[in-house]
Amino acid sequence: MLRRRIGILKLLGALSTGILLAFSFPPVEWHGAAWCALIPLLVIARYSSPSAAFKWGLLSGAIAWLLSLAWLLRLVQTAVVPVGNATLAAVLGCLAWLALAAYCMLYIAVFASIAAGWFAAWGTSDWRKNIGFTVAIPMVWVGLEYLRSTLFTGFPWNALGVSQYANPSVCQVATWGGVYAVSALIVLVNAGVTMTILMFRGVRVAKRYRAHPELMITLLLLALTLVHGGRFILGYQPPRQSLRVIGIQPNVEQERKWPENLDDQVAAYWSWQDDSYARLGMLTRAATEVQPDLMIWPETAVPSFALADTNCRSFIEDLVTNGTPILAGAMEEVVSATGTNFYNSSLLFEPSGNQPAVYRKQHLVLFGEYVPFIDSIPPLAGALPHGWSCSAGVTTTVFRLESKPNIAFSVLICFEDTFATLARRAVRRGARLLINQTNDAWFDTSSGPKQHMANCVLRCIENRVPAIRVSNTGISCVIDPVGRILRNWDLCTFVAVSNNESTIMKDPMDGQLKQGYLDASIDVPAEGMALTFYTVYGDVFAMACLVFSATVVVLLVRHPLTGVVLAKRR
Repeated sequence: MLRRRIGILKLLGALSTGILLAFSFPPVEWHGAAWCALIPLLVIARYSSPSAAFKWGLLSGAIAWLLSLAWLLRLVQTAVVPVGNATLAAVLGCLAWLALAAYCMLYIAVFASIAAGWFAAWGTSDWRKNIGFTVAIPMVWVGLEYLRSTLFTGFPWNALGVSQYANPSVCQVATWGGVYAVSALIVLVNAGVTMTILMFRGVRVAKRYRAHPELMITLLLLALTLVHGGRFILGYQPPRQSLRVIGIQPNVEQERKWPENLDDQVAAYWSWQDDSYARLGMLTRAATEVQPDLMIWPETAVPSFALADTNCRSFIEDLVTNGTPILAGAMEEVVSATGTNFYNSSLLFEPSGNQPAVYRKQHLVLFGEYVPFIDSIPPLAGALPHGWSCSAGVTTTVFRLESKPNIAFSVLICFEDTFATLARRAVRRGARLLINQTNDAWFDTSSGPKQHMANCVLRCIENRVPAIRVSNTGISCVIDPVGRILRNWDLCTFVAVSNNESTIMKDPMDGQLKQGYLDASIDVPAEGMALTFYTVYGDVFAMACLVFSATVVVLLVRHPLTGVVLAKRR
């Protein structure tokens, strides 16, 4: 009977951790939940073997990631492709959701298993060992999080630190250790509270009512982080230049691009193409009246190959003659002696008529932009919207406007802004503004677009540069160098345009499906700005945590009971 009650309590604890982790991110966004989410799982680890803790961690991870990645199920609803194989795309959408969740939950399971091994080796009766646990367990979490973000090309989506994107005071530590430093702080608080709880449950009454250094250290570090972050934000005044930018949001529905009925695809394609040109033209001409320095179109905004298709290129160049450069998201078809390559690209068209500067997306989406072994298994082409795989770019482009050559910027296409290394590389090469061109129409009305935006906030803080996100549908917004999302300000307004009538939207975050443009004046840091520690040295903190985690695992394997060759006395 007792074992059954304990089992039920552990089940409830594992479920609580999973739910709290998921609720820390959009759409629920209980940012405070992250600071206590791991406590139930750590308590379970204290009273479980490493193998049992692994299973409880799997359950927590499954709940957390299935809920967090539920936006992937939108692929099932928008699984309409021109080759007529919508069923295959829908199946792959479900498999992507399940496979990604299954993969990510393994890391939480390993984390729980390591925590259980630590408890079995050290116990909880010695305050010095408790401090060791409180400090070490965040390093283990970060090591595993870094491994998930880099292994097999990496899946860095929703690192725990991203849950605090709306709390910029906390996130300023990212300038030192990236998003992983924020994750470490969150887990540190979880660990410190857990050890205090366990001291009240697992030791003699005489030892309960004493100072708890593990909790005191945790609260002190948290307080210092908040004070430092808050003071920095209030006093942040870097040398900068102003750039007037327009971000066009045409709001082309995904179903318009890829109709499910094969018989209607030819007619639908031409209808979509004409509509896309009409929307881009109307919005661009309307926004040109404010005389911006740069016009930005979202990812793959034009419905053809921008350079190879003469009609498409003429359309863009005719709009550029109004005097404003256009940064257009478009597909590229490049024919060479070795064959034809397709790229998801960003092209800068200048009024001078010079050859456009080009950035080609480096990190492609598996089964979205490319399929491995597509030449060996031709039916896999049915999973791709275009029926062919894209090629990856190999370099980061730093763009400069002819009218403002002192302002340098780089582009991150689609979910490239979740990869800290790409943003860091751009800033090291001279970019002082990041531009995220994306098409979140695949996942509109879900939590996907907001989770996507949250990841971008950390890229700005890590490198102390602003970013503008321009989306086909989803969230178009400006993020300043300290991570504040500019909205409801005179600096940043969203103008909904329809039938040549403009309406000022007070909040660009409130209308994911609005058709219009984002009008923003962005303060871009000067080229000579001081680079952050993270920009210069990268993920040294996360890599050190990974090495530490591997060392802990090796020691755990060698211990006769739980893993660690330590003193025989627990």
